[in-house]
Amino acid sequence: MRILIGPTEIAGVGTGLRSGLRELGREADLALSHSHTFSYGGTDSSPWVAKFWTALGDRYIVSSKQNARGYKSFPLWVLWKAWSIIVLLWAIRRYDAFIFLFGGTVTNTRLELWLHRILRKRLIFVYLGSDARPPYISGPFAYKPGGVSSESLHKRASRMSRRLQQQEQLGVCVNLPFAAHFHKKPYINSLLIGLPRQLPADEPVAGDTSTADNAARPIRILHGPSVPRIKGTAVIQAVIEKLRSRGYTIEFICVHGASNAEMIAEIRRCDFVLDQIYSDLPLSTIATEAAYYGKPTIVAGYAAPELAKFPNWPAPPSLFVHPDQLEEAVEHLITNVEARAELGRRARDFVRSEWAPRVVAAKYIRMLEGSTPDEWWVSPNAVQYAQGCGLPEDVSRAVVRQLVSDCGAEALCLAHNPELQKFMLAYAGIQSAASQ
Repeated sequence: MRILIGPTEIAGVGTGLRSGLRELGREADLALSHSHTFSYGGTDSSPWVAKFWTALGDRYIVSSKQNARGYKSFPLWVLWKAWSIIVLLWAIRRYDAFIFLFGGTVTNTRLELWLHRILRKRLIFVYLGSDARPPYISGPFAYKPGGVSSESLHKRASRMSRRLQQQEQLGVCVNLPFAAHFHKKPYINSLLIGLPRQLPADEPVAGDTSTADNAARPIRILHGPSVPRIKGTAVIQAVIEKLRSRGYTIEFICVHGASNAEMIAEIRRCDFVLDQIYSDLPLSTIATEAAYYGKPTIVAGYAAPELAKFPNWPAPPSLFVHPDQLEEAVEHLITNVEARAELGRRARDFVRSEWAPRVVAAKYIRMLEGSTPDEWWVSPNAVQYAQGCGLPEDVSRAVVRQLVSDCGAEALCLAHNPELQKFMLAYAGIQSAASQ
């Protein structure tokens, strides 16, 4: 079985998955529409057709940033999109199965989905956060300076739900339960599958705190926000300052906009990672990378107490807490050297075994072969969660209230799941018509 992975790299998942599939003896390639901002790499061994597509995408993105009006970039955009059709025709002839990342396909067209259906290709759609999460409870879309119009959120939610429901008719969907509001059909629980990451060797480096004398120096805490507002950086910094005022000696390292290689170097030098404060995932990209090197991570999010309601879903080893418990969690890892070391060891063992590329790839092969265990599947009705990710509760409540006030409850795009819609309305303080 020949497998193509693409078209968007997120968190190094595509590269790690290809590595695992190849390790298992499967023919797998990576085809990306453009390179990732943080330089995860992975396209060096891609076929030339895919490499040229990536190069065109990179050229277009650079050109569009340099030309504010956009017309100078238009020819590049046309060539880039035209080449995606060539990539699709080449791929359909060559590959038996496709693993699509971040909700996209090669051309992002209905015609492509129709071709896959007609040719009976085996498809897996992997959602990794804001590609599936309702935009009105997703920081990248709902939490912007100056606000966001209800009409734009309604349109985006409609497009996302329509696309997801089209895709789930054609293949297997892998999603995080706390971001799976738009599903009509059962989906695979991504917590049971994992994030495959192919990372550099872990030989000692200068400044690595793994063997350093913790009592002789400040505690080095790393925070690496991709988007500081969405990760709650200001709140995190305030917590650090409060702990400093209480007498703790802390070296707080905040890295923004660095390459993945630079971030790995900082991880190697820290005592622990403070990921974010509004997460719905207990072990995100940076937390997975930190775990690989035996560094524990604190992740805060409103989903933390919700995850505890599902004891059969494995919580990857991080200190996953409610946002109100962030200061307590940071103090705990500062003062408890043994607890910090133990959590780092458990996290390292977990990602190197349960989330190793070879192990995760084997799970994807089972999906492609139609032999997924029953316990991997989640019903769309299994989870009722409203806080989302990347924004505080008061903001998400206000956004939902405004959206429903301006566009009606149908703008939530949850009519397929009446109980979840009712729950979302109640979360925002809106009495549903059914309960009046």
